[in-house]
Amino acid sequence: MEQLPPALAAQLSIRENAESMRDALSELSSWETSMKAKEQARRPRAAQAAPAPPRVRAGGGVVTAKAASSKRESAASHTYDVGYQKWDNFDVDKALQAADVSEAPPSAPQAARSTWSPADLVSRSAEPAPAAPVPRPRPRKDRGDAAEEQRQEGNSLYGEGDFSGAIKCYTRAIALNGNGVLAFSNRCQAFLKLKEWRRAESDATIALRIDPRHAKSYLRRAAARSGQGKYRAALLDILEAKRLVGAAEPTGKANQKLSMRSILAEERSIRESLKACVRRAPRVQVDVRQANPSLEVGAPSEAQQVSPEMPE
Repeated sequence: MEQLPPALAAQLSIRENAESMRDALSELSSWETSMKAKEQARRPRAAQAAPAPPRVRAGGGVVTAKAASSKRESAASHTYDVGYQKWDNFDVDKALQAADVSEAPPSAPQAARSTWSPADLVSRSAEPAPAAPVPRPRPRKDRGDAAEEQRQEGNSLYGEGDFSGAIKCYTRAIALNGNGVLAFSNRCQAFLKLKEWRRAESDATIALRIDPRHAKSYLRRAAARSGQGKYRAALLDILEAKRLVGAAEPTGKANQKLSMRSILAEERSIRESLKACVRRAPRVQVDVRQANPSLEVGAPSEAQQVSPEMPE
């Protein structure tokens, strides 16, 4: 409910106080009447029916003597203040009207009214509150543009060496556009810098599912697999990247930025790691017996021949 003006609130407070005071005085008056009745009932009947004083003859007339105690005052006659009877004739509305006129500010015409009828109070409470201004909707960006902004920001952080911050930006770009092959491939590269090989391989695999002709994703997945010791699988990715880059008409824009020199350098590194792994392997002496004597000694069998695609 709407808050009342100060003058009206003071008027209602004064009216409530006057009504409570009038009720209290009414109860006090009824109590006084009952006490008087009880006092009259307690007086002896002989005192109430006292005989008249005798007449005394003096000269030519008759003089009536007054007894000293002929007029007795009751105990309540000196305790009752006749001023309380003024409250019965007190006009509360007139007093409130005078208070409204004296307290009403000149700049508030509605608050200066002398009286408020119930209809006025109901109409004021039913008045609608002023409507709040409706905020204008912000222009919504396209999800693709927002994803590209996040990817560019990730590239900036990657160039500054903040690989963790770059991963967060790439992740937001992926959340905005789940089909962005560049966001997955770039996050794979950031994971490679942090040596998180499994996550890097997973992102490169997802990027290749989106675009199977993205040569950079093959090269980065080869590096992730090499970091996990999967050298043969890494070499297969290297061969596929070489095939895409060495094609006569490269279709992907990323393939044009990828040089054959970087692919060959990664292939050389993987082969060196594979050779080092073979050299570190424990040597176990195996007893070899010739199963077919007809074969020449020293000639490799079909099972022992090495595929040309496998590393030396």
